[in-house]
Amino acid sequence: MSMPNEVQRPYKAQAIILLSGIGELSLIDKAFTVLNSYSLTVLERQDIDMAGRIISAVLIGLDPAHADAIERELADVMRELQIDVALDIV
Repeated sequence: MSMPNEVQRPYKAQAIILLSGIGELSLIDKAFTVLNSYSLTVLERQDIDMAGRIISAVLIGLDPAHADAIERELADVMRELQIDVALDIV
């Protein structure tokens, strides 16, 4: 039962997705085509583009039951672009 002042979260968990590799930040946009196929919310994104190397950290709200599928599909898509993927529930 919800309390009157309690904020309802639409998702049960949060996760950080880390993407890294060689290239341009535009490669990271491919990850969002995968994420858009899932019911989740992007809460925050931070990117680093340095010396031809890219790193992106994306905080998402999600159903934790979908975490493995999201990570697996992201890894499959990003592997072709030589971008490494990790997802961690926080």
